[in-house]
Order: sequence, then C-alpha cells, then structure tokens
Amino acid sequence: MDPSPGGGGPMDLWEKRPVVRDECPRYLAMGDCLREYPQVIVQILRGPLGRRHPELDLLRLQKEAKAPKETAEPASPETTNATAEAKTPGSWTARVILLGWRTSEWEELAGINPQHYAQDLMKGAREAIGSLLRAAKRRQTGDREGGEGLGADGEKGEEKRGSGEKKRAQEGLGQQQQQQQQQQWQQQQQQEQWQQQGEENRKDPAELAKEALTRAYYKAQNFGSSTAIVGVLDGDRGIFGLANLGDSSSLVLRRPRAGGSLRQLSLVKKVKEMQHGFNVPFQFAHLPSPDQWDGLLQKVRLFLGAQAAAAAAAAAAAAVAALAGAGILLPY
Repeated sequence: MDPSPGGGGPMDLWEKRPVVRDECPRYLAMGDCLREYPQVIVQILRGPLGRRHPELDLLRLQKEAKAPKETAEPASPETTNATAEAKTPGSWTARVILLGWRTSEWEELAGINPQHYAQDLMKGAREAIGSLLRAAKRRQTGDREGGEGLGADGEKGEEKRGSGEKKRAQEGLGQQQQQQQQQQWQQQQQQEQWQQQGEENRKDPAELAKEALTRAYYKAQNFGSSTAIVGVLDGDRGIFGLANLGDSSSLVLRRPRAGGSLRQLSLVKKVKEMQHGFNVPFQFAHLPSPDQWDGLLQKVRLFLGAQAAAAAAAAAAAAVAALAGAGILLPY
C-alpha cells in the first residue's frame, strides 16, 4: 500500500476538511484540531500501539475528601527546610515539585500514549531548573573572584592612607597584629558583599519555575498535550513559588501550632486554575507541523512493510500447519 499522494488506497486522502473559524470558539477541541490535518497523517498518528490507561475514580475521591477551612493567618516562618550541606556564601539549593497531567483524548483520537508528552515536560523542567541554578552559581563565583581583587586594591589603598594605622603602631600595636585585624575586617566586608550579591542575583522561586516550564515546552519532542504545575522551594528564605498552566491546582496547608491533627488543617494558599470553560483547561501542546509530515510518512512506510512481512510469515506458517495436519507433504 502506497500512502503517498496519488498512490491509491485508503490512505490516499491529503485534502483537508475545512473548519469555519467564525463558528469556532477561541479554543478548539482535540477532534477539531485533528480535523484540519490530512487524513493520512491522522491515520499515522492513530497507530497500532495505543492502549487504554485506567483513570482514577475522581468522584469517589471528591466524596471522601474533607474540605479544609480557610484562614487569614500568615504562613509560619518556622516552616523552612534546613539543610546540613556546606554551601558557598550566596548560593542556594532548590527543592522542586513537578506535576504534569496528560490529555487522555490523544489516545482515543490519535492512538498516542498521552503520558509521553507529560513526561517530556517534567523531565525538561527538572533539567532546566538545574541548569538555571548552576548558571546562577557561576555568576556568583565570578563576582566573588572580582571582589577578591578589589579587596587587595583596597588594602593597598588603606596602607597608603594609613595614618590611623601609624598612630595605632605608635601606641604599641605591632605591625603583624595590625595586618591580622585588617584582614579580618576585609574578610567580613567581603562576606557581607557576597551575601548581598547572592540575594540580588537569586531568582524568585515562582519566576524560576515559570522559566523552567517555558524551556521544557520548547524542548519537548513527543506529540501530545498536558497541563503542568511546577513548585520550587527556596529553603534558605522559606519561600515557595509555583508556576501553573491548566486546571491542576495546589494547596498550601498547615496544621495548628499545638495539638493539631490532619483533620484540622487550615488552607493558607490555593493556586488558581486556568480554564477556557468547564473541563477545557489551558494546556501545553506539541502537534506535528507540515514539515514533519514527510518524516511521519517515511515511518509509516517502514511500519507497513514490517507489518505486511510479519502477516505474510504468519499466514504461511498457518498454511503449512494446516497442510501438515491433513497429511500433505510439501517439497522443499
């Protein structure tokens, strides 16, 4: 079977079914998106490898869950995460939470495992956060190296201007003691400068999560669509930032300060869902562009050839078994 244009067969359908834009809402359902594609591409996307995934009984979970009570009480500053790692002044480590919720309609309409694109997003976001933190650390290291040079120049300047040091030397302080005091003072000033530079260069956790999701979106390779939410915790400052696209949500809950139980959790913060309408969330998506259609056609040619060869081999084996069962010998 030749799937190319003009090759004949059921896959020879390159014409597009028109969609009247004036009659469409500002968002399109998955079926509307696929309707604009040539039917040969849709059939390639459907493929034979799609399989159903069990869904959670969300209605049952909603019935069993107990709604938390809201409170205007601010978050407790004691809820920061401590770390025992040795850290360079101005550097910080982030703890990351990632959640991607794939669109199961891809499996029903296109035969694509919807989990693959969501996994692409999460992997890309995790790698992007690590890359951003390493870049920030390199910038801070460069600032510290520059600060050391300035400190040495400052020391020479102080020695030239050191009328006060001469006066202290005359009062009985030795030259070695003066140098030690001067070095200690410079080290203290340098540490404070590094810390201030680190605070200025440190990204807000929410901005870090947003940039990581943006990079992951452009890096994803698999076709599909997914909502996504990424949370980044700056344990040093006790700040938790979130970036969200879609109807996924996140709750920040807190127990009472004394004698509390899980049933008495209070709601501190809730992330707002983003939806066009009921059950129609904003989503990241990667659809095959026209310049990728030839590659998909080449893949389906290879697949159809392998499938036809396997079917012919299976039919030949079945025929041989049937003839052997009937007592007919075949010459070799």
